[in-house]
Amino acid sequence: TWGDQLRTILPYFRHMDVHPGSFLCRIYGCYRFRNNVGAALFAQLMSCLTGPPPLPPNALAMSGLDQPEEPLIFDMKSEFRESGFLQRFPRGLTLVEKGAAATICGQGGLATDLEFLVHHTLVDYSLLLILWRLSAEGAAEAEAEAQRRRPVEFAETGSQRVFIANGAEQMPPPPGKPHSSLRPLQSGELQKATFAVRLGVIDYLVAFSAKKHVESTLKRTFMHPVHPDHVTIQDPRAYAERRLKFIGKNVFPQSGVIP
Repeated sequence: TWGDQLRTILPYFRHMDVHPGSFLCRIYGCYRFRNNVGAALFAQLMSCLTGPPPLPPNALAMSGLDQPEEPLIFDMKSEFRESGFLQRFPRGLTLVEKGAAATICGQGGLATDLEFLVHHTLVDYSLLLILWRLSAEGAAEAEAEAQRRRPVEFAETGSQRVFIANGAEQMPPPPGKPHSSLRPLQSGELQKATFAVRLGVIDYLVAFSAKKHVESTLKRTFMHPVHPDHVTIQDPRAYAERRLKFIGKNVFPQSGVIP
């Protein structure tokens, strides 16, 4: 309801004041309207994670149409069913900046943000990870710049911060002509690449209501009775811990933060 949204918005402002480096995407507006059958709908306008990173034009890998490649977008809300990230990056990503992985996943970073969501019994949110492949020239410059920075601090992180990471990518078999920025690879072969990385939490205003509790119970009973951990809707604590564990163990394994 509209009241539920407002009850979350006010603590959100306090949280953002105390933690300016939060990975919760900034909220710019909340709206209520009705669809064509008269049902009430709610929407939030949040900061965009998929906009081009602030890098020189030649830093991004180019497609065959002389346009930057489309970014890779992974939704950690669905990773536990589809394993899309693990299929693409079985060894995870290595952040270039010293201490960045532990800062992202630890206290003051995602751990603090997710604890805030647990405290306010919020679920059904998504943790988006966006990767832009860098050109050879752009990768060299970006890595050198990242290594010159002092260790990442909490106030410097957040959903609009762009990190630089290296990863061994498992490329799918090319459907036809291989991508112009990649050499032809055999299926299953790993290719090292450098990426600009942005991540953030979106759609975090859904409460673990009685309706969500019933949905979780029904899914565990009828859809995933053997593997109840595959149910996407869980209680707020389990929901948050599952995402933080996946990020700390599989996305940034050097973080050392595994609940």
